[in-house]
Amino acid sequence: MQNRCQDVEVNQHHNAALAVPRGREVVPHLSSRTENAKLLGSLAGLERTRPMNILRRRFLLMSASAFAMSRPVLAAVPSDLDVAVICAGMAGLAAAQRLRAGGLRVAVLEARTRIGGRAFTEHQSFGVPFDHGCAWTHADAANPIVEIADDLGFRRILDANQSRLFDKNGQMPETANLRLDAAYGRLQAMIEEVGHANRDTSLLEAYSHSGAIERLARETVAHFQFGVEPDDVSTKDAFNRIPVGNLYLLPRGFGNLVRGFGTGIDVSLSTPVRNVDWHADVVRLRTPNGVVRARAALTTASTGVLAGGGIRFTPELPVWKQEAFATLPMGTMNKIAIQYRRGTIDAPPGTWLLGRGAGNRIVRFQVDPFDGGLVVGHVGGAAAGILESEGALASIDWARRELRKLFGSRVEGGFRRARVTQWASDPWARGSFAAARPGSGRMRQVLGLPVGGKIYFAGEALHPVWAGQLAGEYLSGRSAAKQIIRDFG
Repeated sequence: MQNRCQDVEVNQHHNAALAVPRGREVVPHLSSRTENAKLLGSLAGLERTRPMNILRRRFLLMSASAFAMSRPVLAAVPSDLDVAVICAGMAGLAAAQRLRAGGLRVAVLEARTRIGGRAFTEHQSFGVPFDHGCAWTHADAANPIVEIADDLGFRRILDANQSRLFDKNGQMPETANLRLDAAYGRLQAMIEEVGHANRDTSLLEAYSHSGAIERLARETVAHFQFGVEPDDVSTKDAFNRIPVGNLYLLPRGFGNLVRGFGTGIDVSLSTPVRNVDWHADVVRLRTPNGVVRARAALTTASTGVLAGGGIRFTPELPVWKQEAFATLPMGTMNKIAIQYRRGTIDAPPGTWLLGRGAGNRIVRFQVDPFDGGLVVGHVGGAAAGILESEGALASIDWARRELRKLFGSRVEGGFRRARVTQWASDPWARGSFAAARPGSGRMRQVLGLPVGGKIYFAGEALHPVWAGQLAGEYLSGRSAAKQIIRDFG
């Protein structure tokens, strides 16, 4: 099955859609930030005491996506292993790399026809690399992805973050920008206060101001940093995140970065794991291509897949583990990418525009980041889900109307083609990144705990500091592998 984020393309010649192809274990008590970090092994060094500085206008809210390059080894379905790794995203590949270096027999089972997971770059749509998923790296002094990118020869571009606020009429009043900056500052102070008090409530409850600018600040953070509404954001989760630092883009794409990182790792593509039977000494993973036997299994599937029964476990996982899946549901942040002829959009490359569009939907437009004529609209939270349910054509039409308000009807003459992502509908993702519910900030650590000495977990969802980011995938995969080597090496 193809990734749903590449389902639909619209071009200037054809105004139509083109389809492309329970156990009884008791969870340990987690009582402090220090204890939580110890459970994650190597993650302890990343534990921090200051909140993430997510709240300023010139912060590019994270999302949180082919060229000739060496590829992973496309392997046949293996038989007997030490460790079977489920999913070939960055977490699975990082774990497999470390497990193999530790002398264990390991293979990766991937449901898709490609590796990378939610890091997916393709250039067929626009003639330039387009990241459907993760697309930025930040906090460069601490981010391991920066070193990986440099080692693989990926050029990084510092994002200028020149963001401007527009109103419902397409106007961009500077006074509104200043007021929004001030609102972000107040929201940041609130997160610090609540975090230092060790409280875990919702962003809406903690910052309940009703003014239009205050609501915009609150919803912007919730939609683009967590993919949910403010009443579903855990303030503890926000407090735990890494400070932003510098933001970088990769012109060659994050999907290609992961692809390069996975060089030489055995990956069985088109091999979805349907059932993991762990009742006996040997774990049996059932796939359409046969049964894989291993001493242990490491799943890096998203919480959306795990909570939704995309992978069945026999016997069922303990209730505490299932609760971890449920309290870390997937948020959604989708992209509506529209390509115009160069020079059509009257804004400097790299400009960011933020505002409320029709239907009270908040959107952020990124203008021409790599000189390919692209304008990429980002929509998160409930609005992203609604637009996704309405279909790709409706999403594209909505974004084009908003751009006409901003730049005038003349831009229609420069329209070339468009594409949307649909992460909530993707059966192998079921969302963009995991967002902790209020009161559930500690559940990322619970999610990382192994079950029965044979079933291990990794992924962005379980990293308290780098949640929602490629760095979280990488570090959690390495940490899980380290624990498996201790247990089985």
